[in-house]
Amino acid sequence: MSHEDLQKMVNELGEELNRSTAAVELAIGGLSRMAAEVEALPKFEENSDPSIYVGHGHPAEPGVRPHGVMRVSELVEQAKDGGQAEILLKQQWIVATYSKWEQDYRPRLATAAIIKPRMSLATSLAICAICEMTSSTTGVWRPPRTRASVCCLPFHRVQRSR
Repeated sequence: MSHEDLQKMVNELGEELNRSTAAVELAIGGLSRMAAEVEALPKFEENSDPSIYVGHGHPAEPGVRPHGVMRVSELVEQAKDGGQAEILLKQQWIVATYSKWEQDYRPRLATAAIIKPRMSLATSLAICAICEMTSSTTGVWRPPRTRASVCCLPFHRVQRSR
């Protein structure tokens, strides 16, 4: 595989990471908007903290089972910046990214760069940390001293060692 093909694959990974990160950030941005809209709903003296039902159909209809129920105050708390909803979305991004890395990109990059295809994400990130340290101290990216290496971050130049 040529250096250009390898670089194309790394660029594809970078684009994937950018798209998925943007999707999560848009969802997180929507949380605060939704919380503000819910907080702006009219309050009733007899029930100042009503329940919000999430699901399909009205919860009082026969056969309808809500996916979740929470009080308005809980929804607002979870949807705030740094709240549980944001944390969950970011954790889901990590799992999805790890899965995509393990099942798609890592094996393809490993094959293209002639490195062990069983290299874990942790090892790959450690290599990237070494790359980052090298580039930040010298201003020049150098691959780590392994038989053959590829940096898994899209902004690092990919090289094969001989």
